Amino acid sequence: MNNKEKLQEIIKTEGINSVRKMIDEISSIQQSVKDWLIEQIDGLTIDLKSNPNYIIYMKDDCGYFYYDHKKCTLWVSWSKIWSILESKFGLNDQEIKDLCGSTAGETLKIKVDTTRKSQL
Repeated sequence: MNNKEKLQEIIKTEGINSVRKMIDEISSIQQSVKDWLIEQIDGLTIDLKSNPNYIIYMKDDCGYFYYDHKKCTLWVSWSKIWSILESKFGLNDQEIKDLCGSTAGETLKIKVDTTRKSQL
């Protein structure tokens, strides 16, 4: 059964209004996760001196994001961002890559082609 068929089955059993309510709740949760990430990005300072190959976005002397501007790759801190998106919000790796790439890209005004997990 594909997703369309599953959705049609849910509509039959639950009704269209219940499905609309579920979609609204999912959208609200997605916005909450994005808002949390934007809060983490706000107030970051930029370190250009530590490593000439990366722009390091920091808060309280800790790196949150590492951006390789030559490869347009965004490295996301495991301890400050990635692990929280997994444990608190239940996102999987692909969802975290998509969210961090798009949100950090928009907020920090950088071009992100690839997003990766950083252990730094």
